[in-house]
Amino acid sequence: MAHIKRVLDLASLGIKIEGEDREQVQKILQSIDLQEGFQRFQSLLSILDICAKSDSLKTLSSVPYTSPLKDTENERINVVFKFLSDNFRNEIALDKIASVANMTPNAFCRYFKQRTRKSIHGFSERNAHRNGSKTHCRQSGQLWKHCPGMRV
Repeated sequence: MAHIKRVLDLASLGIKIEGEDREQVQKILQSIDLQEGFQRFQSLLSILDICAKSDSLKTLSSVPYTSPLKDTENERINVVFKFLSDNFRNEIALDKIASVANMTPNAFCRYFKQRTRKSIHGFSERNAHRNGSKTHCRQSGQLWKHCPGMRV
């Protein structure tokens, strides 16, 4: 089953299968509409097995697909954006931003980077320059301390 897990992990990058293996998968997919229950599940496992054992499997992207944010995730990041917007003239400690999101500083750094593809420091610095205020992101160690290596 480890080989199937590898295919499922690769699927977030998009996968393409070619040649004879592709034809096998197509045949199974064409017959799957007529199947029910366990037989349908078995067909799905067969497709995954073929993909996992295929030498012609290629990934389509180097960046994994991330599903759209759920409403609760939108609310969380919007609260953070609002807090940053309302307080951009002040120096903000990472602990404070993380508490707004109900997260630890380390978890918040990972969360923010995953959602925005920017580090919190890079985001803050960029917004401070846009708003003409450098006080927002002084290198007091607050943002750097919990997010080592997270630079723009």
